[in-house]
Amino acid sequence: MGLPAPNEEKKALLNALYVVGLFSNDRPLEASQYLMSINIIKYEEELKKIMTISDYVYYLTVCSLATFSRPALKKLEETTFVRSAFELVPEISTMTGSFLASNYKAVMEKFMTVKTAMRFNVFFLTKYETLISSIVEKAIVQYCLPYKSVDLKTMSVAFGMGLAQLEESLVTMSANGMIRAKIDSHNKVMYLKKEDLKAKCFKTTLENGKKFVQQANEAMLRMKLTKAGLVLKPDMDERMEMDERMMDIQGMGQQFA
Repeated sequence: MGLPAPNEEKKALLNALYVVGLFSNDRPLEASQYLMSINIIKYEEELKKIMTISDYVYYLTVCSLATFSRPALKKLEETTFVRSAFELVPEISTMTGSFLASNYKAVMEKFMTVKTAMRFNVFFLTKYETLISSIVEKAIVQYCLPYKSVDLKTMSVAFGMGLAQLEESLVTMSANGMIRAKIDSHNKVMYLKKEDLKAKCFKTTLENGKKFVQQANEAMLRMKLTKAGLVLKPDMDERMEMDERMMDIQGMGQQFA
C-alpha cells in the first residue's frame, strides 16, 4: 500500500524546502519554477519559518531575472498569488518591469536593496553575487543586440556603472564568447561582430544542393547497376532504406524546384 498523497499545505512546505535546496545547489531556473507553484499568500503562516513573503519575492525576482527568457518574464505575474506577493514588497516589485523596459540603471540600483534586505539569509547571500553577475551579463547582451557599435561612455551611463568596471565586464564576456566584439579602449567604442544571416543562408542552400545532387547520382547509379544485374537483389531492409532515401531525395528536389 503506497503512502498517502500530501495535502496542499504539506506540498507547499515541501516545495519551499526544495526551493532552498535547488537555490543552494546552483539551480535557479528550477527554483523559480517551483516558487511559482507555491501559494505564499495562502500558506504564509505555515511557511514563515522557511521563507517569508519578502523572501519569496526576492528569491523569485533574482532567480527569474537571471534565468527566464523575456516572454517568460512577461508572464511572471500572471498568477494571482504571485502578483499579490509582489504588491506586498513594493521596494523590489518594479525590478522585473525595469529590466523588460531596458531601464538597466534602475535594475542596478535595486541590487543593493536586495542585498541589504536579505543580509541575514545565508542561503541567499552565498549565491547572490553569481546571480547578479548573470543578470548584468544578460542585460548587456540585450542592450547590445540592436547595435553594430556601442559607445562605452553612453553605455556606462545607461547601466549606472563606472567606465572601467563596464569595460572589464565586456572584456570578460568577449573572452567567454558571450558577446562577439572588439573593444577600442582608446576611443571607448565596442564594435560588435554580427552574424551574416544572408551568407549563412546561402552556404546552407549550397550544402543542401550538393547533398541532393550526390544522393540523386548514387540512387540513379544503383538503379542502373541493379537493372544490369551487376548487384545483388537487396533484401527487405535495404529496399526500405532505398525507398526512404528516394523519398528524401524527392523532398529535397521539391525544395529546389
